[in-house]
Amino acid sequence: MPENLALKIVSLTIVCIGTVILLISWFNLGTKPSLGMAKIELETGGFYHCSRNPQLLGYGIMLIAPVILFFSWLTLLWFSLYLIISYFMVKSEEEFLEQTYQAKYKKYCMQVPRIMKLKK
Repeated sequence: MPENLALKIVSLTIVCIGTVILLISWFNLGTKPSLGMAKIELETGGFYHCSRNPQLLGYGIMLIAPVILFFSWLTLLWFSLYLIISYFMVKSEEEFLEQTYQAKYKKYCMQVPRIMKLKK
């Protein structure tokens, strides 16, 4: 375990930021299961106004903390695998959402980036 208190504080802060993004994103979507259910409205509010994938963004931010704290090939590999898996997961979800919401989803994609909008 690193002895550097600053690294521990930075890592904990990053985990907290990622957790907040993740939890708010979950609550934006709602808590009811939707897989296999009738079509519901496309979620574009909350963090979904800044990112088409805020839950994955939250997880990704959380995974940066161990890379900073324990900087090693293993943590870099772990984070890299997360990015690769997330990419393919997002591509699959985008195909489904485009089929489900058609023009509305295409318009949403033009307005909101896949990962994060930094400016208004």
